[in-house]
Amino acid sequence: MKWLNKLLGNTASQRTLLDEFEEKGGKVLVAGYRRYSKEHGGVPTEKTSDREIIEIYKKVGTAFRDASAERQEFLPALNLNYIVLTFLQIKETMESGVLDSHLRYEVQKYRMHGLRDDYKRELSLFDEPPRWHTDLPKELQYSSPELIRRLDSLRQDMGIGHESFRLALMRTKNLLWRKTVWVYDCAKQKYPNLSEDEYMKLVIKDRIREKIDTLPFNTCATAWTMDQLQKILDNVDSFAKGQNIRSLFRVFVNIEEYEHSFTDPLGVIAKIDEIYQESAKHQSI
Repeated sequence: MKWLNKLLGNTASQRTLLDEFEEKGGKVLVAGYRRYSKEHGGVPTEKTSDREIIEIYKKVGTAFRDASAERQEFLPALNLNYIVLTFLQIKETMESGVLDSHLRYEVQKYRMHGLRDDYKRELSLFDEPPRWHTDLPKELQYSSPELIRRLDSLRQDMGIGHESFRLALMRTKNLLWRKTVWVYDCAKQKYPNLSEDEYMKLVIKDRIREKIDTLPFNTCATAWTMDQLQKILDNVDSFAKGQNIRSLFRVFVNIEEYEHSFTDPLGVIAKIDEIYQESAKHQSI
């Protein structure tokens, strides 16, 4: 299994995903690609045997790793996994011999010009969420693997890094809703038997204090001022009276819309909210 060491770019002194690969061998590769095919459709199908998946991974991976070493750059395993997937597609749809000639062409192109943009997609062969999701606060993480997959597909399609995508996600209406509900549920657990107005007051205070804490970093020209936010806290009784969690959420949305929090030049935030709304119609997320 030394070729797995080389493909994953690890040294003998490192104890990372490589060790799991070496312990489980090619079964990990096969299981990862078979799971991807089952969840997304497409290759590899029954036309490609388990042995062929391993052989193509070894051939394609070694060629691209060698080229990356010549360029003195690191080719992430997640990108390499996706590159191999494209060659599995070639194996199943093109004539025999095309794979080898196309591999030579693509590797030479990589040596000369760097990695193609459409090869910069990521594919995890382990059943694990992407980093942008694991970096979210635990209470805001999603329970739907399909929603996570769709959101990560959006991230990759738009060429956005994990941290930038997480920051965009934190500015969406769906995360605002999830945070509002979470604070409300926590208040009910911590202070049972309060009136609904009292719970609403606690939720308002939490949200406005968070706005105050981040005010020094808010560069929006229409940002709420300290005086405006403090006025809400000073009059929290009247703001909370007769509210429910949904009407209160709409108030929070209005506050953020005044600051244009849900807009960005690429429309990423709106696209995230659209995917969330579609998923919410069909399942628990």
